[in-house]
Amino acid sequence: MPGGYTIQLPDGRSLNKDKNIQGDVDRYGQGGVTPDIRILLNAASFKAKYMNGQDVELDYALKLLSS
Repeated sequence: MPGGYTIQLPDGRSLNKDKNIQGDVDRYGQGGVTPDIRILLNAASFKAKYMNGQDVELDYALKLLSS
């Protein structure tokens, strides 16, 4: 970035009490969607995502769709 500026965006998940990912839940934690395909967060995917800035979920989806 010009002038040495950097941009950081928050990345987080909404989890229920059982640590399942929630999506589109109401204020009481009701509702939501569980992903059909889970992408593991291991040392390699952590490094790719958080240290190298790769979109590992998008990369996985594109690879899956092209096979």
